Amino acid sequence: AQLAVLANYAEKNPGSLSFIQMVVCGGARLSPALAEKLRLHLCPRVLIAYGSSEGGIIASGDTRRLDLARGEVGHVVPSIELQLLDESSGEPVASGRGIVRMRGEAVMDGTYGMGAEQDGRYIGGWFYPGDIGNLSPDGMLSLLGRTDNVLNVSGVKTTVEAIEATLQSAPGVKEAALTVMADAQDVKRITIYIVPTTNWSHATFLEHCRA
Repeated sequence: AQLAVLANYAEKNPGSLSFIQMVVCGGARLSPALAEKLRLHLCPRVLIAYGSSEGGIIASGDTRRLDLARGEVGHVVPSIELQLLDESSGEPVASGRGIVRMRGEAVMDGTYGMGAEQDGRYIGGWFYPGDIGNLSPDGMLSLLGRTDNVLNVSGVKTTVEAIEATLQSAPGVKEAALTVMADAQDVKRITIYIVPTTNWSHATFLEHCRA
């Protein structure tokens, strides 16, 4: 939200923030549209520093070299040991998606005044930030969603973020957002909001969704 304000200000006031030489987006994912706007109007060097208060910076990368639509947030920093756990068995997986856990000298191993039974984010020396991710063989981390943001669609488990990323890659789509709403029969339905571009085609969009 803060970066969007800066990008909008810089767009309306060209050159007013020319002293800024680099932007670091802390937290999680950055949308491709906002990253492009920042590079165009604020400064060309826009970095991601995925992390948390409990773990510090976990992964980092230059947005010019990241596939933001796929949720890439950079390579895991050398001081962090990061693993992905199978969502069903809880066992470490060598590839594919899984629940993120991490440990390292800079990663907290607990919350002061709280035991493990009160704060389930710390288990066996590992910190669980609540993210679902994918880790490539060369250490590139992609975030796919949150463990508390999983959708079960006809038995297929996915996340809001994963569906939104797919929708945003469709032709004629500028931005896309998803929520779950109940219909007249109180059946929960996926509801999608689209901000179209000038070349929007409803038929093309439906074909993209079916594929």
